[in-house]
Amino acid sequence: MKSEFIKNLKRIMFEKGITQKDLAQKLNTTQSFISAYQTGARNPKPETIEKIAKALDIPASILITNKQEKENKESILEKFEKLEKRISILEEEFKKLKK
Repeated sequence: MKSEFIKNLKRIMFEKGITQKDLAQKLNTTQSFISAYQTGARNPKPETIEKIAKALDIPASILITNKQEKENKESILEKFEKLEKRISILEEEFKKLKK
């Protein structure tokens, strides 16, 4: 979880254009605390992860989830949905043939 948190925190802050100083201000803490989380020198408690997520306006799960794993799950769900649609079409065609 630690390395996922670090990677995700850095990525999200970069994507949102938020600096350590910005996040520190939102959390009413110091830039050095944020730096310690980003370098892995400090491990955030679950309640700290919640506060960081709220400050970044994201669900906390995004900070601790493996992005690649999430993308793989989404890809599988998309394939499953396409397969369900194909089955539905085939069922309709089969009904027509039975008539």
